[in-house]
Amino acid sequence: MSNTHARIAGLDGVRALCVMLVFAEHFVRGDLHLGSLGVNVFFALSGFLIVGILHGQRVKVDLGHSTPAQELRSFWISRSLCIFPIYFLVLSLVVVVLLAQGRSLKTDGLHYYFAFLGNYYIQHVSHVWGGISHLWSLSVEQHFYMLASPLLLWIAAARHQAVVLALLTLAMASALSDFARFDTVPKPYLPDLPFFAFMACGGSLALARTAGHRMPPALVLSIIFIVGVLLYADALSRALAITSPGAIRGLRELGALLICFSVLAYLPAAQEGWLVRALGFPPLRYLGTISYGFYVYHFFLPAFSRYADQLPWLPHARWALIVAQFLATCAIAALSWEFLERRLMKLKQRPHSRSEASPVGAAAS
Repeated sequence: MSNTHARIAGLDGVRALCVMLVFAEHFVRGDLHLGSLGVNVFFALSGFLIVGILHGQRVKVDLGHSTPAQELRSFWISRSLCIFPIYFLVLSLVVVVLLAQGRSLKTDGLHYYFAFLGNYYIQHVSHVWGGISHLWSLSVEQHFYMLASPLLLWIAAARHQAVVLALLTLAMASALSDFARFDTVPKPYLPDLPFFAFMACGGSLALARTAGHRMPPALVLSIIFIVGVLLYADALSRALAITSPGAIRGLRELGALLICFSVLAYLPAAQEGWLVRALGFPPLRYLGTISYGFYVYHFFLPAFSRYADQLPWLPHARWALIVAQFLATCAIAALSWEFLERRLMKLKQRPHSRSEASPVGAAAS
C-alpha cells in the first residue's frame, strides 16, 4: 500500500499555475475562462488530498487505533487552522470598512459568507458578482468537507472507492440535469453538487494510488489532456456547431474534468519526469505554498492597470502595472504565510496534513 501522506512533488507548482490563471481572468483577460479552470483544478486537488487524508484516518480506525469521532475532531481542527484564520480575517476587515463607510453589513451578502454560503448567495439571491464573490469557492469546499469527512470516517476504508465513485456519478448526473436547463436559470450558477465531481475525481485517483493501481501510460493521458483543452477552449463546440449555452458550458466543464484527471493521474506516477522538475522551480513552488492567501487576498487589491493612462512616460504601462499588482499580491500572501498561517500550522496535531490539501482557493485547503 502506498503512503497516502507522502508529499507529491509538483502539486505546489500546479497550485501556483491555478492562482495565476485566476489572477489572469480577473486582471488581464476575462473572456477565456482561465480562472474557472484554475478553480476547478483546485477542487480536484482538494479532493485528491482530502480524500487521501480521510482514507488514512479511517484505516487507523479499522486497525483499532482510533475512533471515527476522534478522527473527525482531528480533521476539523486541522482544516480550521488552515482555512479559517485568514478567511475570517478578511471578512472582519470588510466589516470594519463597511462600518467606517456607514454601509450595511449585509452589503454583497457578507453575512452569507460568514456562514460559508457565498455560492448560495450568488446563485439564489444576488445573481451577480460582487466585491467578495471570489470567496464562493471556499463555500463549496467547506460543503464538500462537511459531506466527505463523516461519510468516509464512518464507512470502512475498503468501501471508500465505491463511495467516491458513487458521489462522482451523482455529481455528473446532477451536472447533466443542470446544464440541460442552464438557459433558464439566473446566472451566475454555482450549485454544490456539480463541482463535487471534480473533488470526487481527485479523490478516486488518490484512492487508486493508495491501493497501488497503475495509471494509464503518459501517451493516453496526453491525449485525454489535449481533448480536455479543446473542449474547455470551446474548439470542439465550434467545430460541431454547438450554440446552446448550456451545452457549451457542459462541454467546457467536461473538458476541465478531463484536464484534472490527466494532471492528477500523471504527476504522482511521473515524479522523476521533466514536467515535475519544472513544476518544482523554487519561485513557482513557493507561490504554490502561499496560494491560498494569494487567492483570498488578490481580489481586494484594486486593478493597478486602470491607472495606465496616467503614466504615459512608462513603456508598456498596462503590463508593468499588472506585474506590479501580481508582485504586490505575492508580497501580501507571503507576509500572511510567514507571520500567521505557518505559525498556526505548528498547532496542528498531524504534521503530515499541512495542507498538502491547500484550499482554493484553494477554490484556493
